[in-house]
Parts: sequence; C-alpha cells; structure tokens
Amino acid sequence: MKLLKILVALLLVLIGLPILAYVSGLVYFVPEYQNVVVTRFGEVQYAVLPAFREDRAVEDDVQPVIDFSFEDIQEKYDQGMVRRGAGLYFKLPFVDQAHYFDARVLVWEGVEHEISTKDLRSLIIEPNARWRIVDPISFYESLGDQAQALTQLASEINASVEDLISETLLIEVVRDEDLGLDEEVEELLEAVDEAPEEIDEVAVEEIRYGRGELLHRIEQDKAEHLLEEYGIQLVDVLFTRVNYPENVRENVFDRMKAERNRVARQYESEGEEIIIEVEGEISERKDELISDGRRQAEEIRGRAERQAISIWAEAYQRDPEFFRFMRSLEAYEEGFDAGTAFLLSDGNRLLQLMQDPEGATPDF
Repeated sequence: MKLLKILVALLLVLIGLPILAYVSGLVYFVPEYQNVVVTRFGEVQYAVLPAFREDRAVEDDVQPVIDFSFEDIQEKYDQGMVRRGAGLYFKLPFVDQAHYFDARVLVWEGVEHEISTKDLRSLIIEPNARWRIVDPISFYESLGDQAQALTQLASEINASVEDLISETLLIEVVRDEDLGLDEEVEELLEAVDEAPEEIDEVAVEEIRYGRGELLHRIEQDKAEHLLEEYGIQLVDVLFTRVNYPENVRENVFDRMKAERNRVARQYESEGEEIIIEVEGEISERKDELISDGRRQAEEIRGRAERQAISIWAEAYQRDPEFFRFMRSLEAYEEGFDAGTAFLLSDGNRLLQLMQDPEGATPDF
C-alpha cells in the first residue's frame, strides 16, 4: 500500500512538473511551421527557427527572388542569437517572453486600384504577393507582428507597382513575353481612345517586354529592401486582375465585338466565293460530261445507222423481190392503224395477198 502511494506521488510529480513548467513560462514549444523570438524586457535574446533546410527556399516549384539560408542568418547576428529545430526550449519564467511568427509561405492580397501607363491609358490593377519570414529577429524589431507586416507590404509593393507601370506601355502590361504586336493588338490599343495619336505611334515602336518582365522588375525593386529591413523574403509578385476602367471597358468590348464580326463576315465572304467557285466547276464539269455523252451517242448512232444500211443492202442483194415485199409490209404497218378503212379494187395485189397468201404474187 505504501509503495502504491509512492508510485502515485511520483506519477503526479512527473505529470505536474511539465505542466507547471509550461504554465509558469519555464518551457515553451516550437512547432515545425513557426519561428519564435524570445525577448527579455522587450529586448531580443535569441530566435528559434524550425528545421531550416538548405532547400527551404524552394516550395511548390517556386524560386524566391533572393535566396536566404540559415548560414546567412548566423552570419548576421552574434553566436547563439539564432537557433534551429522544433521542440521544447527553456526560458526564464515571468521574465522572458516567446513571440511566434508563421514560417510558411504567406499571401498578401492587394486591393484593386487605377493606374495610368506610360502612354496615358488607365488600367485597374490588383497585385498579389507571396512572402515568408526568414529573419524573425529583424521582423520582430522592425514590424512586431504579421498585421503590421501586411500593411508595410501593401505600402511597398503598391508604390513599386505604380512607379513601374507609369513607366510601362499598356501593351507591355497586358501581353505575354512571347507575343508580338500583331494586328489585333493594334486594334485593341485603338479601342482605348484616351491618348493622342502621337503617343499611339510611340507605343508601337517602343515595346520592350511583357508582363512577366514587369513583374520581375517589381520583385527586384523590393526584394532586397524587404529582406534587409524587415526580414521578409519575397517569393513572387503577381497580378490577380488587370482590366480597363468601366468607362473604357465598354468601348474596348464593342471594338472587340466589331472586330470579331468583321472576321466572321470575312469568313462568310470567303465561303461564298468558294461556293461560287465550286458550283462553277461543277457546272463546267456537268457540261463536259453531257457534251461527251452526246458526242458518244452520236458516234454510236452513226455506227448503228451505217450497220443498218449495210444489213439492208446485204438483204436486198440476196433477194430483191423479198426485200421489196418486206419493205411494203413495213410501209403498210407504219401507215395504217386499226381504224384505217381500205377501198381496194378486185385486181389489187394487196387484196389478192390477203385473200390467198399462198397463191398471190407478192409483187409490190
């Protein structure tokens, strides 16, 4: 019984001590997805980073603008100021305080606002950025928390976007890198009629790059500054929306519809021309076939008539009297029908033949 009490007491001590240490602030836990900065009376003592890998800069096939490794952080601060590895850590209770910051890739979502391009055309731009806290000490000392970081990112990135877009042509903002300025793009530019004609000419001549290069310039413009001043690693900057203002959009859409209708009419016209051409070829071919058929029919008819004449001549030569007799019968057959009345004299050969086919002389 006494042994059981001792075991229970030890168990309570083992369970209670960690709980008491955690509640009193003697220990704190660093998860894999968070950075921790420990301060004493507001002054940074050290920072703990989760298992910092050399390949941590790359996630989901995304390469940050500037690489930043654990060795880079160690070189920046005194020895012992930066530690790494998730788990339990000790600190002075009621004196030291642990501040937690997310170590994963975070997203800043900007708000859409209107910006004028170099050729004085207005665009609605909605920027977006992905970022990560890689230097929690600098982040804590300069910003304090993530809410302040989002405010600072909005200020920095919006300013860079406005400055660079104001130096960029509209076509460079909206097009991809591998697309040239073709006829449709020219017509799209003409649909936005806010700029004078001379600026349109400059727009066609001075195209240098596309949206990808513009975003890269925005990233390069702010990446080093954000890293040095705030401990923020900029992963990338994107435009989640690029559109025309409402007063221009209708004009653009109308022009695009008109262009599509023009192309449709062109296709219809080309189709009608093809139909006419095919029908002409069919008619010509039909006339050729009919002509060939008639020619062949005439040739066959001519050969048949020649053959018939030859047969008649041969028959006549064999028995002229019988030939004349058959010709007479054929003439009677063709000349008379069932309703024909004959008036014949007694000496008529035809009457004699009909009365006595064997005795009459068939001399016609």
